[in-house]
Amino acid sequence: MRDRVGDELFEVIRGDLIKGGCDRPVTEEWLLQLVRVLDRWDERIPTRYAHCMTQLVTRVDEDLASLVDELIAEGVVESRSDAVRRGLRVLIDQHQRQRTAEAIIRGYEEYPQIDNEIGWSDTATVRMIKDEPW
Repeated sequence: MRDRVGDELFEVIRGDLIKGGCDRPVTEEWLLQLVRVLDRWDERIPTRYAHCMTQLVTRVDEDLASLVDELIAEGVVESRSDAVRRGLRVLIDQHQRQRTAEAIIRGYEEYPQIDNEIGWSDTATVRMIKDEPW
């Protein structure tokens, strides 16, 4: 099979998969399986997704699905999957920001600032503003 496909094509496919974010080991055996699939199926993108991306399956009620479809129709998202990915990213980002904020608050509660730590910055700020040529 590899002789038929050629070393150059193997390297192109391997490079595409690595650049595309495939985190699985790109072994020769795996590439041979992929080439067999590609021989039967012209669509490379679905094949790459099937091998390199985790799939999450969920059910939503009809109202939520309709709202997502409106977002697609308005061009806000490309597909239902895109909407789910973006929503998950926003949820994760909000959660991480909340955890960071809570850690900062805990730090200030455990080790509160004292007056001499606060005053110097106010004095320095006033000095910098006075030095501006405006």
